[in-house]
Amino acid sequence: MSSFYFSGGAFEQNSEPFSAILDRNDPAFEVPKDSIEQYQDKLISTHKVKANENLKDIFNLYGLDPNDLLALIKANRQATNLSAGQIIEWQQDKSGQLLNVTIYRTARLSSQYHRIGEHFEFTPKRIQGYNKTEIKVAEVRQNFYQAARSIGLTLEQIQTIAKSLYWQIDVTKQASLGDKIAVQLLQHYVGQEKIDTGKVSAIWYRHNNQDYQVGRADNGEFYQLDGASVDKQMDRFPVKSFFPISSAFNPHRLNPVTHRYAPHYGTDIATPIGTPVYATGDGDVVKVGVHPLAGHYLVIKNGRTYSTRFLHLSKVLVKVGQVVKRGQRVALSGNSGRSTGPHLHYELRQNDQPIDPMSAPLPNSRAIPIDQKSEFLSAANTTMLRIRDHF
Repeated sequence: MSSFYFSGGAFEQNSEPFSAILDRNDPAFEVPKDSIEQYQDKLISTHKVKANENLKDIFNLYGLDPNDLLALIKANRQATNLSAGQIIEWQQDKSGQLLNVTIYRTARLSSQYHRIGEHFEFTPKRIQGYNKTEIKVAEVRQNFYQAARSIGLTLEQIQTIAKSLYWQIDVTKQASLGDKIAVQLLQHYVGQEKIDTGKVSAIWYRHNNQDYQVGRADNGEFYQLDGASVDKQMDRFPVKSFFPISSAFNPHRLNPVTHRYAPHYGTDIATPIGTPVYATGDGDVVKVGVHPLAGHYLVIKNGRTYSTRFLHLSKVLVKVGQVVKRGQRVALSGNSGRSTGPHLHYELRQNDQPIDPMSAPLPNSRAIPIDQKSEFLSAANTTMLRIRDHF
């Protein structure tokens, strides 16, 4: 763990004053939407429960409304009973409102919570039946999105494909006429009836006679056929020296004087003016500008899932359109905009939702665990042989 520390709750020292509240979805910082994201109206997130982690911890990590946590517990008190390794999945709308939550208890049992007004309705779901694989193939004749839709893939499945391939090929930008996509879906049946749209379990994309192949392992993650991760690592901190945290991530923070919400969507680090600021992950510079509250700012898109924001800078060292690498110096911290003292406001977003950059799980580039590698490689190669017959 890092040696960064909290400064004892002096929220307005080397931070933003409570009166300078940045709009959660201020268009100045918005990451441009690509040909897939423009159709997305719901955002899906998942979290794997760690040992001794409770539902309150998870809500805090992802900035979810504590009132919704209370509503879940009111719907069913068993919501708080979590075990390490269980998967929690939830949907939010563009404003961040929680729409539904699913806790996958076992491979056959899940707890589902659906929003109805200000309340949630609890439904236990026991899965019966069997799984069956199906392979779908398409050729790009217009763009990747239209090709995927032509074979009945859902937006969620299309996002999964684009994310899994992103660091090898960005299908929203690099796809060209004649490219071919083959996808294996794992679908659930009861009798002869298909009861879900299916989960993507393997992908083969052919572009300019080059093949990109990835498969999903038993741990739910995608890997290349040599066992390498499809993800890129991200760092926790955007500075390399130790400075106090002057204001923590808290989207439900209250003004101690007015007792009104004064949300804080990032972490303020009390850096002296001119402190080097580093990219926490590979990505593309999508926004550089000056904002009346945020001062000089920088926004980087770190793959298809994450983006990072750096506010109150004294100088930005990169330009829009530039590709940056993790650990590259991209700016100097400052005291611009509405600020009570020199500091860096660092913000991390997942699926455009603000999350706690100091605690939330970050992507890593670890290869598949060695004890799972042999089984994964055997299954993945068998799957690709099946897919090849459909090309």
